[in-house]
Amino acid sequence: MNDGKVPVEPLIVGPDGYLYGVTEFGGANSGGVAYKLNPVNHKVTIVHAFSGSGLNYPYSLLLGQDGNFYGVAGGNSRTAIFKMTPAGRVTTLNTFTNSPINLSLMQASDGNFYGTTQLADTGANRYGVVFKMTGTPPSMTVTILHSFGQGNDGRFPDGPLVLAPNGNLYGETEAGGTGPDIDGDGTIYEISTDGSTYTVVHNFNDGSIPNDGSEPEGGLTLGPDNNLYGATFAGGAYGPEPSIRLGTLFRVTP
Repeated sequence: MNDGKVPVEPLIVGPDGYLYGVTEFGGANSGGVAYKLNPVNHKVTIVHAFSGSGLNYPYSLLLGQDGNFYGVAGGNSRTAIFKMTPAGRVTTLNTFTNSPINLSLMQASDGNFYGTTQLADTGANRYGVVFKMTGTPPSMTVTILHSFGQGNDGRFPDGPLVLAPNGNLYGETEAGGTGPDIDGDGTIYEISTDGSTYTVVHNFNDGSIPNDGSEPEGGLTLGPDNNLYGATFAGGAYGPEPSIRLGTLFRVTP
């Protein structure tokens, strides 16, 4: 069967009530697929088979405010943001070169898209960026709001951004900050939607909060109490030995 291989990201409910998702590999063209699942009879239908040589290897998908899907696909030393209609018509909106990885994407209540990448290129943006994407598909403009690696502002952002009730975006970096590790232990940061203000909200493992963990991963989640929640890969109070700790769950009040 050409139904894809290696499904990634959680399924999302489409405007028609079906569950939509992507596989990073496989499919008729060996470049991954977008599919929908009937929640009643569990039948899977391929919505789009990505190319083996063009836009391929999708690894995220979200439902836009306009009822279309938006996602990220990467391969052949480039990563692209695409739009897909529920019928499976795919349009490339922006292509990032220089092999960025872990590109995340979200749409805020202002209708604009915001995201992060790691290893954006080998120059000033090599520690990752926060970006904003505006416009009307297929004509979109990407603007860099912040480049990481400036002092102790963090390095290598991970996971999608979250728009908090105060109107600012929050995110996390896997490394950087003022923690004692040679590469830093990661940060939580706050940035305005126009990039004019950037603040480190917390430096992990800097001693200000005992056993707060290090190397946050996966992004933040806005809870119903308007606090932000997340997890760290390492650090914390428990582990098989003092040099190996197994992570934490944490809460941040914007």
